[in-house]
Amino acid sequence: MACCTSTSGAPDITVNKNVDFIMAVEVYNPDGSSMDLTGYTAQSQIRNKKGGTLLAEFVATVVDVTGGIIQLFLPQSVCETLEFSNYAVYDLIIEDLAGLKYFVTGGKVYLDVGVTR
Repeated sequence: MACCTSTSGAPDITVNKNVDFIMAVEVYNPDGSSMDLTGYTAQSQIRNKKGGTLLAEFVATVVDVTGGIIQLFLPQSVCETLEFSNYAVYDLIIEDLAGLKYFVTGGKVYLDVGVTR
């Protein structure tokens, strides 16, 4: 099976250290239709570099099975502990019931200290 694309390709993201981080990712089949995520699980991590040290793990939840939508969530308590210079990296993978894993999206992670405390 050829899999999959997301709505935003490989988006870089900015995590504000003062708030929860929530992002929705829409997953599509190669023909452009929404991917049915029945039986799939999702996993997403932030690392200091590809293959590097794990900095955080998103709570990755399939929130719309037939619509192909996955939510990535980091609580503020995790966001406030993130420390890295320049940028880190993340990706999102899904796994089917047979144990096959597919890359969905990924990119750079930037930090913002925010304004309101």
